[in-house]
Amino acid sequence: MKIFAEIQAQYSPPMPARPPRRINYRKLAALSSLGLMLPFSIAVGLFLGYLLDKLLGTHPWLLAIFTLLGVASGEFPLKFSVFPPRRLQAAFFVFVLLKNSKPQFHDFLIDINIL
Repeated sequence: MKIFAEIQAQYSPPMPARPPRRINYRKLAALSSLGLMLPFSIAVGLFLGYLLDKLLGTHPWLLAIFTLLGVASGEFPLKFSVFPPRRLQAAFFVFVLLKNSKPQFHDFLIDINIL
């Protein structure tokens, strides 16, 4: 094994030194907020449902409804952050075109029901 390592070191080109990787704190903060978004929204829904059930005397119903609303309110931003909707990208593209275009293009977009 030692002979093989010596031959390999003799004939292989030296590896270039890689610069150390920098931590991207913005991505780290965005990912950590995604992990907390769903549990906190469920907890808020549970708390509001429980509180309204106690105040109004509708014991299981508002708790269940607000729990489902909490799940939905945590699920949709989580889904849209992982899979951004293409409609927003298209809307931004149309906005840029409108900003830099002539009035005829704006009238065309109104005629085809985009605006």
